[in-house]
Amino acid sequence: MVTRMGELVRLDLPANPNLIMVVRTVVAGAITSTLPSLTERLDDIRLAVTEACNHVVRLGMINKVDHRVELCCSISDDQLKIQVEALFEKPVLQDEFVEVRPLEADLEAEQSWSQELMGALVDELEIVDDEQRSAIVLTLDL
Repeated sequence: MVTRMGELVRLDLPANPNLIMVVRTVVAGAITSTLPSLTERLDDIRLAVTEACNHVVRLGMINKVDHRVELCCSISDDQLKIQVEALFEKPVLQDEFVEVRPLEADLEAEQSWSQELMGALVDELEIVDDEQRSAIVLTLDL
């Protein structure tokens, strides 16, 4: 794999909630080995990455679209950026997923709480959700 300048790690995974623990472990390892100054914030980073992954996986499942999750962790100047993104492709057949759509109010409350949590754990948070993709950028100042 060819990496870009400043890139610590790039992952491309199936949108499977069971793989989020793998993502947390890989991101923590990359940060620990490259940015020891962030070791004190490692638990916050793990939690923010978990919430970001859950967000993009859940949106794809709720919308019943085929998708993968891509994560890129990179350093630029004095910031660490972790981008978690899912591009939504084609709708899947109704029988492929068990119904996961909670009550609309519950979903909105969960998303709102998750966004507040991520915002509290990082220095800057950007979220883009539309019909083609869901992307979250977590930024930490170094």
